[in-house]
Amino acid sequence: DLFENAATYSYARSILQTNKNNNNLTINHGKSSKTLTTMDSNIEKATVNQHKTIQNLYELMTTFQSALNETQKALEQTNSRMENRLDQISKSLESTRNTTSHGKIKDQTVARPT
Repeated sequence: DLFENAATYSYARSILQTNKNNNNLTINHGKSSKTLTTMDSNIEKATVNQHKTIQNLYELMTTFQSALNETQKALEQTNSRMENRLDQISKSLESTRNTTSHGKIKDQTVARPT
């Protein structure tokens, strides 16, 4: 035990003496201050970058919404034109059927000589 205590004491003294000569406490404090300043700066940059990202996303969403609205209007107009055209085709087909059926009826009523 005495030997271990002496060795530990000697080792601790050598570390303290080395640190005293190098003035590591002051250097470490300086490094800590620089690290904290860098961290604060990085946090501020991240906050600014996040704000810019949110703003860019908002602008993109607004543009996307406008494009969707325009597309919806165009689709509604196209649908309306197609419905009108379908009505015209239906009326034309009905007229053709009526004309054709009248022609068949006339053909059936008029007796053909055999």
